[in-house]
Amino acid sequence: MSAFKAPSGPGTRSGAWVAMVLRMVRRPSLLAGTLGLLVFFGGAQVASAWHLTSVSPTSGCPGTEVTFTGTSFSGSSASVQWNNPAGMLFTEVGTTAKVISSTKATAVVPLFLSTESHAGTVSIDKSQTLPFTYTALTTCLKGATGATGATGPAGATGPAGSNGAGVAGATGATGATGATGSAGSKGAEGATGATGPGGPAGKEGKEGKEGPAGPTHVASGVVFTLSGVASVIESNFSPGVNVTVKLESPGVWEIDATGLGAGCPFPALTPLFGNGEGFTVGIQGSGCSPGTNMGVTVDTSDKENHEWSFLWVGI
Repeated sequence: MSAFKAPSGPGTRSGAWVAMVLRMVRRPSLLAGTLGLLVFFGGAQVASAWHLTSVSPTSGCPGTEVTFTGTSFSGSSASVQWNNPAGMLFTEVGTTAKVISSTKATAVVPLFLSTESHAGTVSIDKSQTLPFTYTALTTCLKGATGATGATGPAGATGPAGSNGAGVAGATGATGATGATGSAGSKGAEGATGATGPGGPAGKEGKEGKEGPAGPTHVASGVVFTLSGVASVIESNFSPGVNVTVKLESPGVWEIDATGLGAGCPFPALTPLFGNGEGFTVGIQGSGCSPGTNMGVTVDTSDKENHEWSFLWVGI
């Protein structure tokens, strides 16, 4: 198993990473849980009664719903292990799947911070892994291409040209009276008449309507809390977009965004380290002034100050 390396370079805060490591050292239970998670993912997994035969689709962006098909599924929910070797901040995330039947379950692709599409794996409830391609975040945030306009109608066919007049061949000489004279030779074929002028070109068809524009307002990042102060790291905002976060109480944050367009979109939330710390992150409440401000109250299931990421897309 490769050694863990803290991120560095533009968009990272080395002090925040040092603080996180110190917090883990001061909390033995958290450190032991994290080491146990690393051993779990690094060692051989225990055989599971769940058998996974396929996932659909086999690639996707954060927020895409994936259907798991197999046998021996049970219960109402199950853990899903996502592995993306191209993830910059982390390569493994655990989420919860909804079990539909003994052969079918669904889960949503979590957020991986990556700039290139990469083949990884996915498994459910310790089943065998299947290939899954994680689409680059930069590709997911691009707008869709508009449909091609309809072809204009064809122009009318021009009139046919007139036929040219051929020259008649010379008449053969008359034979002497009595014996029949030999037949005269066939006259030469007349020249082909000139081609008539071409008809006028048909009118150009109307240009098709322009397709709808893709997302123009995007904000993503990781919320990190230290000593009661919350901040956004690993941020990626579109021009004109601003996001602020404030810790209201243990495990409860107020996150506000401006510049997300005329609508009131909700952010996609993903807990970092997933089921390894045994918590989920969700939206407790919201408020919106269309076109100006979108506010959301976020909390963790155990009311602890964990790290979590968000992805906000507006039009």
